[in-house]
Amino acid sequence: MLRPHLNSRVGRRLFLLFLMAALLPMGGLAVYAYVRLSDMLVDIHNQRLQQDSKALGMSVIQQLNWRAQVLKREAMRISGDDDLPQVTPEGFLSLSFRPRSADLTTGQAQHLAHGKIALSLSLRDDAGMMLRSGLSDRVLFARLHMPSIWRNDEAPERYCILDSDHRTLYCTPNLQAPAPNAWPSTLTRQNIGTFTWRIGHEAFLGGFWRARLQAPYAHPGLVVMVAEPKQSLLRNLTQFRLAFFAIAILAFGLALLLALSQIRRQLRPLERLTEGTRALAAGDFSARVVVSNDDELGSLAQSFNHMSDTLQHKFHMLQMLSELDRAILNASEMDYVIQAVLNRIHQAIPCDCAGIMRLDGHGGGTLLTACGPDERLGKTWDCPDVTPLLPDKVEQSWYRREWGDHRPECLRHISDQRLEQALVFPVRINERIDSLLILAYERRIDNLDEIVEASRTLTDRLAVAASNIAWEEKLYHQGHYDALTELPNRVLLRDRVEQALIRADRERTSVAVMLVDLDNFKQINDSLGHTAGDELLVECARRLKAATRQSDTTARLGGDEFVVLLPDLPRGGESTLLDALARKFNDVLAEPIAMSERRVSTQASIGIALYPDNASSFEDLLKMADAAMYESKRQQPGSFCFYSSNLNAEVRARFELIQDLREAIDKDELLLHYQPKVSTTTGCIVAAEALVRWNSPKRGMVPPGQFVSLLDEVGLGNWLGEWVLEQACVQMVEWDREGLAPIPVSVNLSPLNFLEGDLIAKIGNILTRYSLDPRRLELEILEATAVNESPEIHATLLQLRAMGISIALDDFGTGYSSLVYLTQLPANVLKLDRAFIRTLTTDPRQQSIVERIIALARALDFQVVAEGVEEEGQKTLLSSMGCNLIQGYLISRPVPAREFAALLRANGPGDALSKERGLLEKSIPAATDIRHPADD
Repeated sequence: MLRPHLNSRVGRRLFLLFLMAALLPMGGLAVYAYVRLSDMLVDIHNQRLQQDSKALGMSVIQQLNWRAQVLKREAMRISGDDDLPQVTPEGFLSLSFRPRSADLTTGQAQHLAHGKIALSLSLRDDAGMMLRSGLSDRVLFARLHMPSIWRNDEAPERYCILDSDHRTLYCTPNLQAPAPNAWPSTLTRQNIGTFTWRIGHEAFLGGFWRARLQAPYAHPGLVVMVAEPKQSLLRNLTQFRLAFFAIAILAFGLALLLALSQIRRQLRPLERLTEGTRALAAGDFSARVVVSNDDELGSLAQSFNHMSDTLQHKFHMLQMLSELDRAILNASEMDYVIQAVLNRIHQAIPCDCAGIMRLDGHGGGTLLTACGPDERLGKTWDCPDVTPLLPDKVEQSWYRREWGDHRPECLRHISDQRLEQALVFPVRINERIDSLLILAYERRIDNLDEIVEASRTLTDRLAVAASNIAWEEKLYHQGHYDALTELPNRVLLRDRVEQALIRADRERTSVAVMLVDLDNFKQINDSLGHTAGDELLVECARRLKAATRQSDTTARLGGDEFVVLLPDLPRGGESTLLDALARKFNDVLAEPIAMSERRVSTQASIGIALYPDNASSFEDLLKMADAAMYESKRQQPGSFCFYSSNLNAEVRARFELIQDLREAIDKDELLLHYQPKVSTTTGCIVAAEALVRWNSPKRGMVPPGQFVSLLDEVGLGNWLGEWVLEQACVQMVEWDREGLAPIPVSVNLSPLNFLEGDLIAKIGNILTRYSLDPRRLELEILEATAVNESPEIHATLLQLRAMGISIALDDFGTGYSSLVYLTQLPANVLKLDRAFIRTLTTDPRQQSIVERIIALARALDFQVVAEGVEEEGQKTLLSSMGCNLIQGYLISRPVPAREFAALLRANGPGDALSKERGLLEKSIPAATDIRHPADD
């Protein structure tokens, strides 16, 4: 197989070059890939071990937290020293009392003195949890069943639990942790890491994670270690080596086959010349002989190809002229004619690249290119300056441009190759250059007679086509566009409306027609003249068109009437969109217009009709819109009106509400109510939440759900957050002057407040102005705002926490964010949504969810606030679960500042619990007082 191709020196040289080109890069790439893959496998293995150790550690902490909750509940049931339960609680081996003088560390003693649980773990079988008895000076000791804590069926196969001194508490079978003195000193201070050690003759990779238990249980903590034999990692590398050698052999075989194929192709020029001659004799002018040899055979092939090209160009030139004549008769756009030319120009005229530059009359143009003999119409490029392509003399029928490396910017996109010269042929219409035919060459062409003759014939045909199409476009424009404003007229509007109606039926959308009539236009014509009236109509047309979408149509019916067509509107939400657009039209048309050395203001009445709600055809839509427009003129000139009475009522009610709200802000009708937050431990009011209300003289007390969203729509949402923030700080200062307890107040902020960029400075200025401690302020944000991927919002939250301001996640649990965010968010308060509290006393599953959320939050040092508490049973359950604060109608509804001051004065921090309960019972609403969700 090799001998026929390797008999020649060229064949042997090509064979060696192919083998070297294939084997050298492949060998270097293999070594690099092997080293990189080895490092990557080790890194991935170490990361997985660290993740497994942390996950196992979190499981152990969860087991301890669960048993701590069980112990707290059992401690609350014990009434005396001899009242220990007969049945040992789940998770413990026994319960007993120990005297306060028992062996305790200083940290454990302090922990017990504060009513917290202390954890004692040792190598002996006396591990347990301790809690001070509330009725005696003894310590309740619950001995733990440690195997149930250490063992985890879902854990990795090999792991160990060690104490803070690296002494082994538990290890899975066939695994032995390193001795305490064998741990590297660099790892004893790290919270997480990896290391290697040996057990006998077997090497292990280990990942560890330190569980800090000092804060919750006065215990130094645990070290969770997960191990895996190093041999499992090396097994993957062994498989890679085997796969690599197989791939290398395959690549070598492919290189050998490719070399033989290329050698065979190099030795076939004579065969190709013979085949090409036979094809040309049979009338195939596209026959070519591809020979790259730089010898006599290559010269012979070039001569053959030149002869074939000449015959083919003449043949295709005749075909192109025939197709161009048909395109001139049938085409309605010049682009279609240009496409017909560019599709065949490489076959008809020899060139490396071809293009047609259409001039725009302002010194620029649009270039359409075809840059290969087998390529159809290419890309389109905008050229702002075509001056380098224009002729030096107006009468020149063609001219040559030679640039080399200095090609003009307008031809930068015609080809990626270096172009030595270009031939330019102007296409003239009425002595005006309409476009340019450009033939570009990578090498200089000397014999141009045939090329020039063919190109001039082509430009003459293009001139005829351009003149014919320009005349047809002029006739079409006169029949479909308004001569004054250049807007579509009634004929074109009807066509577009009918198309929009068909599309609306197919896609189940709506179509709106807005009839705009200028008020008092006759007075302008009479006082300033018809020329000024025409200027006014042109400016109004421009403003209307600028205020609409690209898919909309703005047309002029005649006189001072305009029509705006809005297709593809989603059904159900048309009223809001059209309301905003009509107001926008009124605003832009009401702006003064300079004319006749004066400024003129005009108003427009607008009528709106919808398909399919109001009409089913073009004429009916115009009729309904016209009726609505006249109704608008009768009611209030310069306004708008929907044809549907229902839509009119809805828009009017919303409009009146927005107007009343603007007046309310100007008249200072907004105020704050405050809802107390009560500690589950002391029963005292320890915080409050500021909630906005609107006390309207006409509408009464308006809940925030009816007007807060409107403030966002009119651009006052950010103002509301800043206003509430400042009013709450003013009220805190007032309470301080009255001698009330300095409790913190929480304020709700919307996402708009974080997007302004100066929230930190505003809050700092307010706190400085009123001399308030930042710890007195708590900002409540939605869960979606907190987990926003914006780095600016995250940085803002970090700065607020650094200032000492509390950040509360409002309505926690109702969003879709991952619990992983709790370890990343700069927040310190979780507010349980009322959806968790509503069925808390009757739904065991809800109880389990709330209990675990509270346990998780406390483990992460979050303070937990439960809102929507309305029953005593809910309060009791939340207190037993460890919830810090409760808020809801069981304590008090949101009340004015003066009433809240009375509650705080009687039930603030430090007052007697019984006195607090007496006043709080008076503030509990009656059972028939239905709670509105927006009141909170």
